[in-house]
Amino acid sequence: MHTDNPHRWLAPAGAWPVVPTPFADCGPPTIQAQTLRAIIRRLAHTDIAGLWILGVGAEQSTLTDTEMDLISQVVLTQAPNLPIAAGVTAADVSVMTVRARRFTDQGCSFVFALEPGSHASTPETTVARMRALTDTGVPTFAYLDTTTWEDHASTSSDIISALAPLWDLPLAGVKLACQDFRIWAELCQHAQLLGVPVYTASGRLTLPALALGASGVIADDVTIAPEHYAALITAWQNTDLFQARTLQSILLALGRAISQVPVAGAKYALHRQGLGNTRTRIPANLSAHIYDDIRTTLKTLETGPALQELWSHDESTGRTHDGAS
Repeated sequence: MHTDNPHRWLAPAGAWPVVPTPFADCGPPTIQAQTLRAIIRRLAHTDIAGLWILGVGAEQSTLTDTEMDLISQVVLTQAPNLPIAAGVTAADVSVMTVRARRFTDQGCSFVFALEPGSHASTPETTVARMRALTDTGVPTFAYLDTTTWEDHASTSSDIISALAPLWDLPLAGVKLACQDFRIWAELCQHAQLLGVPVYTASGRLTLPALALGASGVIADDVTIAPEHYAALITAWQNTDLFQARTLQSILLALGRAISQVPVAGAKYALHRQGLGNTRTRIPANLSAHIYDDIRTTLKTLETGPALQELWSHDESTGRTHDGAS
């Protein structure tokens, strides 16, 4: 295993795009490496914290190990100075741990895993899988999606209690997706007490999550608007609430549109930006109103105020939003 990776063990704060896998637009759905290179080059020239690959947005469950290695190699080559978090989800825990070692040997900084068929997972099985990953010595993100658990748990405290053993593990970061924001806030607090950085899985909740102590966001829509998400987090860090709120309001519609059909929605948005096609391996139907929503929000990002213009004078307060009064 490489030991000279400067990002090893550190999960930096900021915006992390969830990178989709582009496929050939005709014939067998083989990986379109040229388009993937273009996507990564574009992202690498923005102020993002790192790249999240081989997750749900990348349709990882449909990829072979050979295809995963190709994606990893392309991303590492195009973004050598960025930390990369690679998904290693597998039904067999031994396969998962082998993948974890392989990706870190290739140069990835972190790994993460979801429960295969996560609708059937439990907090206990998730903790067990995270323990298997951290036992390898590989820097591990815990990816917690409590949505299904919330439908079956008697109370939110049941979920919190069941996840308690997780905080004994040497985690590099935690990505949280919760339907009940109170659960999100409590899990975030547990992680913070141990110094573990937390990231929201929803771009629409970036600012509320930052207000509760999150370190950033890991989401599909960050891939579409990386500059805006990076600027939002920077504004928050600089205590410029005007700019942070303005950016979050601009990004709300994008997050809402993309989240309706995450993989297909993100690919359609990238296609509209001139990056690849809309082909997926996982069947997905985009209704006419989703197409319209994505087109409208992209137009807002393209024709709305430039990021530097958000620092302009606010007539209602008499403040300039560069920290001066």
